[in-house]
Amino acid sequence: MATITAQASTADAALTYSAAASGGDSIAGASAQRTTLFVRNAGSSITLTLTAVNACNQGFLHNVAVTCAVGDTEIALPSNCQTTAGAYGVTYSSVTSVTVAAVNT
Repeated sequence: MATITAQASTADAALTYSAAASGGDSIAGASAQRTTLFVRNAGSSITLTLTAVNACNQGFLHNVAVTCAVGDTEIALPSNCQTTAGAYGVTYSSVTSVTVAAVNT
């Protein structure tokens, strides 16, 4: 598992992508800001799963699964998946040809 630090949101700045880790990644966001995950997939479709850490108002944890087709996918990371330290846990069904970047907005 690798840790990906969210980049600051800067107009016209190029994103720095990292290879997705086979065991999943920890996205280090900021608890006071929204974090967006950018997934660049050059292979076949994958499923990305965000691990829920905060229960809904009914007391259940809801993991979030997103299908990422070939190309770029932008995912606004939901607050129910953010730890109190501002981190998100994410796993991938495949990491072949997958790179990711995170931005705090």
